[in-house]
Amino acid sequence: MFANIIRCDWYRLVRSRFLQITVIVFAVVIGLFALFCTSGNSRFSFGGPTGNTKDGVPLIDGFVGFAYVDAAHPHFWEIMYSATCFTVITLFAISITGMIITSTDDLNGTTKLAVARGNSQTLMFVSKVILAVLVTGVLWVLHNLVTLLITLSQMDFSLTGEQWSAWVKFIGLSYLVQLVLMLLASWLVLLTRSRVVGFAVLVVLTFGTIIVTAVNRELDSQVINTLLAIDPVWHLYRIGRAWAETQITGQALLFCGVAIPVLMAASIIHLRSRELS
Repeated sequence: MFANIIRCDWYRLVRSRFLQITVIVFAVVIGLFALFCTSGNSRFSFGGPTGNTKDGVPLIDGFVGFAYVDAAHPHFWEIMYSATCFTVITLFAISITGMIITSTDDLNGTTKLAVARGNSQTLMFVSKVILAVLVTGVLWVLHNLVTLLITLSQMDFSLTGEQWSAWVKFIGLSYLVQLVLMLLASWLVLLTRSRVVGFAVLVVLTFGTIIVTAVNRELDSQVINTLLAIDPVWHLYRIGRAWAETQITGQALLFCGVAIPVLMAASIIHLRSRELS
């Protein structure tokens, strides 16, 4: 039964206009990145240096691209900063894509009809989460592979096997944190039946976190530190410097390991407790 639900959801998704629009947006984002990368003096910045360096490379909060200390001899992690600087855009794209995939049937009444025919709300939701992970995961890997190749070509830089491995770990960890954001947005839509709420929370977290993080460097408030520790965007902002501050990786993995099952459980509990009329 569950396999049939997934097959049906996949069939409808691959023939939907939404998937076509998603692919077009993907291409546009890649085009914008290529323009930034090849325009010479353009820099991309959403966040900035923390004030610390390692091996001569500034450590950052947020996303900074094309800001090389020595463009003629870029450091590997400066290449990574640049190749992944559009993550501030993809965090919206991934979360919104997942939110739409998981909520469309619920909002348009299809779920009610399916439940009336004996289908399980829980299985239907899990099916859509799986599809959302597959679609966004593939697009995330493709996006990062293309942006990396563009950056490497522009900077005339090549990677060693060890550096390719570091890249895989880097984008994998970044995706896990974005998956938490996607599940958070999907859960909020289930609760409120409003995508506006899910989108609003994404905006507040994205822009609010960078401001609060900057302010808290001076305050070093324990309360703020605790709140930031349960904020997925805060973990995503810090991943860029995890290569130099290795505890960041462990903290992000622990956060994702707790947040993902908690959000899935919260969504399923809500689905099982609600009544469809």
